[in-house]
Amino acid sequence: MKVLTGLIKFGSVVALAAALAACGGGPSDSEVRTALEKRIKNDLGALSGLASLTGGDAQKMMDSMIPKIENISVQGCDSIGNDVYQCSVEATLKMMGKEDLIMEDIRLKKSSEGEWLIVR
Repeated sequence: MKVLTGLIKFGSVVALAAALAACGGGPSDSEVRTALEKRIKNDLGALSGLASLTGGDAQKMMDSMIPKIENISVQGCDSIGNDVYQCSVEATLKMMGKEDLIMEDIRLKKSSEGEWLIVR
């Protein structure tokens, strides 16, 4: 009986630790991808709006200039305070038919809605 009680306590501790680990920490690969895609769209949104005023060809050209994230891998994240994480990210970007492998350090913070955002 003592062994069974010990196993139940141990199982409870492991389950609690797993639940706490899932609640905190830096962003996942997919969360970083979403934050990057959103930032790219926001940054290029004004240019895209200008292109739509000048005609369809300009819009196609602008669309081809928007980088597409082919692959992304978070190499590591460190908490730098105030719920901000500094993450090393390796990504393969495709733009205008050319593929580039880049390695960048970016800062991310979780919004009050639970969405990761890139901060400067």
